[in-house]
Amino acid sequence: MAYSAVSIATRFWICCWLIASCIGIAVGQPTETQPQRQVTIPINILDKTFRRVVGISEKDISVSIDKQTPAIWHLKDGGVPRHIVLLLDISDSMVPSSQDLCSRVATSFISLVPETCSLAMMTFSSRIIREVGFDKDRRLILDALSDRSINKRDRAPTRLFDAVQRAVEMIDPVEPGDSIFLFSDAEEARSKTTELRLRNILIQKQIRLFTFLIDYSWDYRKLAERLCVNSGGMPFAFDPAFRLSDVEKVTLLSRLTGFYGAILSFYQLEIELPRDLKKNAKISVKLDEELRQSKLSVIYSKMIPAN
Repeated sequence: MAYSAVSIATRFWICCWLIASCIGIAVGQPTETQPQRQVTIPINILDKTFRRVVGISEKDISVSIDKQTPAIWHLKDGGVPRHIVLLLDISDSMVPSSQDLCSRVATSFISLVPETCSLAMMTFSSRIIREVGFDKDRRLILDALSDRSINKRDRAPTRLFDAVQRAVEMIDPVEPGDSIFLFSDAEEARSKTTELRLRNILIQKQIRLFTFLIDYSWDYRKLAERLCVNSGGMPFAFDPAFRLSDVEKVTLLSRLTGFYGAILSFYQLEIELPRDLKKNAKISVKLDEELRQSKLSVIYSKMIPAN
């Protein structure tokens, strides 16, 4: 059977229309673009005494991503973490007095954590020594912290990076503000995970790292600071426990109680990311001039996680 040129063209057009309909594209209509990705970034704003600053609103801050202001962003208060892992170093480099102080600090911290937040705990050295999961009652964690055998040191090399990575793996799914609290001298040796890989894992998973450093060397302190700052957390460093008097230890616990209480509640910065955002984008959050003069600390992750 012969077909005219018009007939062939018509049939070709109908076939194209049917194929386009099957894959969800209407002929003559623009293709549907992918929706913008939204991220929620926890932000703590503290004063010079590490107390939480309340009453901050959107008009008090400016936000930029790679020096460009995002089209849509919102700031709201009242964020709390849903998962926290307590990570205690019991390696040979941690003397018993330091381990005892870390146990006391962790116990004090637990009393501040609301019941809506699930807790887990691990002790480690060259390996994970003891683990109490999120599905366990927090009284088991308190019992473990009061158990003197927790201070039995492991003389094998400390694999700090591997322990933090294992703590990250425990948090699934991750919600904004989920954190790891590390009690350690930050000594690291022979981990399979590198510092760079661990940093990227913390950023990608959006898990914050806070450290209580004691008996540390300068190099290990700088290492802990890098990990904390990149993840949106914060390091605290103190003199060795054997140098602290009983009165100083009580003062230290009081200071930390105030600090921990301040970071357990945070602002939430919700941003719709640009579609053309590059992989290693950096975010900047700045207070207005009047608040900057108050010398407030703004704690948040400086890196946007990749898709």
